[in-house]
Amino acid sequence: MQLPAEDLILRSLPTLSDHLLTHELESALSGLIAVLEAAGKAATAAAVRAARDQLAQAIGGRGDSRHLISRRSAPDTAESRKSGPSPTPS
Repeated sequence: MQLPAEDLILRSLPTLSDHLLTHELESALSGLIAVLEAAGKAATAAAVRAARDQLAQAIGGRGDSRHLISRRSAPDTAESRKSGPSPTPS
């Protein structure tokens, strides 16, 4: 039986394709995988791992961290524009 949190995780995985694989996202997904495995939720952990790996391959990754994009070099997004322009020095 799946817990509500597992169901939410599994339903959220398709939305990963809308994101860039940053170091922060990769780290969060890896942490989630570790927690799921420790909780005995191997199938859900495998689904998260597959989604992470698919995202890495979508941007030309080779299964290692060299393909990750740092938050500083990530392209402009709607989320980054919410904070407004950087202040201009006086």
